[in-house]
Amino acid sequence: MKKFMIFIFTLLCLLGLVWGVGALAHLGGGFKENDVSAIKDTGHVRNWTKKEFNVLTPQDWDDGSDSQYSNIVKVFGPGDERRLESQDTSGSKKAEVKHLVITWRQKDANIYMGFYKYSPNGQWILHDKTWTEK
Repeated sequence: MKKFMIFIFTLLCLLGLVWGVGALAHLGGGFKENDVSAIKDTGHVRNWTKKEFNVLTPQDWDDGSDSQYSNIVKVFGPGDERRLESQDTSGSKKAEVKHLVITWRQKDANIYMGFYKYSPNGQWILHDKTWTEK
Protein backbone atom coordinates (compact mmCIF):
# COMPACT_ATOMS: atom_id res chain seq x y z
CA MET A 1 0.00 0.00 0.00
CA LYS A 2 2.85 2.35 0.84
CA LYS A 3 4.48 1.77 -2.57
CA PHE A 4 1.16 2.44 -4.28
CA MET A 5 0.77 5.78 -2.46
CA ILE A 6 4.33 6.78 -3.40
CA PHE A 7 3.59 5.86 -7.03
CA ILE A 8 0.39 7.97 -7.09
CA PHE A 9 2.13 10.92 -5.39
CA THR A 10 5.05 10.74 -7.88
CA LEU A 11 2.65 10.53 -10.81
CA LEU A 12 0.72 13.60 -9.61
CA CYS A 13 3.96 15.55 -9.13
CA LEU A 14 5.12 14.69 -12.65
CA LEU A 15 1.76 15.69 -14.13
CA GLY A 16 1.90 18.98 -12.22
CA LEU A 17 5.42 19.63 -13.44
CA VAL A 18 4.49 18.94 -17.08
CA TRP A 19 1.41 21.15 -16.77
CA GLY A 20 3.46 23.97 -15.20
CA VAL A 21 6.11 23.88 -17.93
CA GLY A 22 3.40 23.86 -20.59
CA ALA A 23 1.64 26.82 -18.99
CA LEU A 24 4.87 28.81 -18.81
CA ALA A 25 5.69 28.07 -22.45
CA HIS A 26 2.18 29.08 -23.49
CA LEU A 27 2.28 32.35 -21.55
CA GLY A 28 5.66 33.30 -23.02
CA GLY A 29 4.23 33.30 -26.55
CA GLY A 30 7.61 34.23 -28.01
CA PHE A 31 7.38 37.84 -26.83
CA LYS A 32 8.52 37.54 -23.23
CA GLU A 33 10.99 40.42 -23.67
CA ASN A 34 8.26 42.76 -24.92
CA ASP A 35 5.06 42.29 -22.97
CA VAL A 36 3.49 45.37 -24.57
CA SER A 37 3.05 43.53 -27.84
CA ALA A 38 2.30 40.15 -26.29
CA ILE A 39 0.30 38.86 -29.24
CA LYS A 40 0.50 35.15 -29.95
CA ASP A 41 1.82 34.18 -33.37
CA THR A 42 -0.30 31.42 -34.92
CA GLY A 43 2.00 30.99 -37.92
CA HIS A 44 -0.23 32.81 -40.39
CA VAL A 45 -1.48 36.34 -40.95
CA ARG A 46 -4.79 36.97 -39.22
CA ASN A 47 -7.28 39.69 -38.35
CA TRP A 48 -7.06 41.98 -35.36
CA THR A 49 -9.31 41.51 -32.37
CA LYS A 50 -10.34 44.40 -30.13
CA LYS A 51 -8.56 42.75 -27.18
CA GLU A 52 -5.25 42.48 -29.06
CA PHE A 53 -5.59 46.07 -30.24
CA ASN A 54 -6.15 47.30 -26.68
CA VAL A 55 -3.03 45.46 -25.44
CA LEU A 56 -0.76 47.61 -27.60
CA THR A 57 0.61 50.74 -25.98
CA PRO A 58 2.21 53.57 -27.96
CA GLN A 59 5.90 53.80 -27.06
CA ASP A 60 8.27 56.63 -26.27
CA TRP A 61 10.97 57.24 -28.87
CA ASP A 62 13.66 55.87 -26.55
CA ASP A 63 11.77 52.84 -25.27
CA GLY A 64 13.52 49.51 -25.60
CA SER A 65 10.64 47.78 -27.40
CA ASP A 66 12.37 47.60 -30.77
CA SER A 67 10.63 44.38 -31.75
CA GLN A 68 7.07 45.71 -31.45
CA TYR A 69 6.75 46.70 -35.15
CA SER A 70 8.19 43.42 -36.46
CA ASN A 71 5.95 41.39 -34.14
CA ILE A 72 2.85 43.24 -35.38
CA VAL A 73 3.75 42.81 -39.07
CA LYS A 74 4.65 39.15 -38.55
CA VAL A 75 1.33 38.32 -36.90
CA PHE A 76 -1.09 40.61 -38.77
CA GLY A 77 0.71 41.17 -42.07
CA PRO A 78 1.98 44.39 -43.67
CA GLY A 79 -1.48 45.95 -43.84
CA ASP A 80 -3.77 46.82 -46.71
CA GLU A 81 -2.45 50.35 -47.14
CA ARG A 82 0.87 51.96 -46.17
CA ARG A 83 1.68 55.67 -46.28
CA LEU A 84 5.23 56.88 -45.61
CA GLU A 85 6.07 60.52 -44.93
CA SER A 86 9.40 62.16 -44.13
CA GLN A 87 9.89 65.24 -41.98
CA ASP A 88 13.23 67.04 -42.07
CA THR A 89 13.61 68.53 -38.60
CA SER A 90 16.90 70.37 -38.93
CA GLY A 91 17.66 70.80 -42.61
CA SER A 92 20.02 67.82 -42.78
CA LYS A 93 19.13 64.36 -44.00
CA LYS A 94 20.61 62.86 -40.81
CA ALA A 95 17.83 64.38 -38.67
CA GLU A 96 15.03 63.17 -40.92
CA VAL A 97 12.08 61.65 -39.07
CA LYS A 98 9.95 59.11 -40.95
CA HIS A 99 6.28 58.55 -40.22
CA LEU A 100 4.60 55.35 -41.42
CA VAL A 101 0.83 54.87 -41.25
CA ILE A 102 -0.43 51.32 -41.78
CA THR A 103 -4.11 50.55 -42.37
CA TRP A 104 -5.71 47.14 -41.93
CA ARG A 105 -9.20 46.93 -43.46
CA GLN A 106 -11.37 44.25 -41.89
CA LYS A 107 -15.01 43.30 -42.30
CA ASP A 108 -16.16 45.08 -39.15
CA ALA A 109 -13.44 47.69 -38.53
CA ASN A 110 -10.49 49.66 -39.88
CA ILE A 111 -7.30 49.71 -37.84
CA TYR A 112 -4.81 52.56 -38.26
CA MET A 113 -1.36 52.59 -36.66
CA GLY A 114 1.22 55.32 -36.87
CA PHE A 115 4.90 54.46 -36.44
CA TYR A 116 7.87 56.81 -36.26
CA LYS A 117 11.52 56.18 -37.05
CA TYR A 118 13.77 58.84 -35.53
CA SER A 119 17.08 57.84 -37.13
CA PRO A 120 18.07 56.07 -40.36
CA ASN A 121 19.21 52.97 -38.46
CA GLY A 122 16.47 53.18 -35.83
CA GLN A 123 13.45 50.98 -35.26
CA TRP A 124 9.82 51.76 -36.04
CA ILE A 125 8.12 52.87 -32.82
CA LEU A 126 4.33 52.74 -32.36
CA HIS A 127 3.19 56.31 -31.74
CA ASP A 128 -0.58 56.26 -32.21
CA LYS A 129 -3.37 53.81 -32.98
CA THR A 130 -7.02 54.10 -33.97
CA TRP A 131 -9.82 51.52 -34.25
CA THR A 132 -12.87 52.64 -36.24
CA GLU A 133 -16.02 50.52 -36.48
CA LYS A 134 -17.70 50.20 -39.88
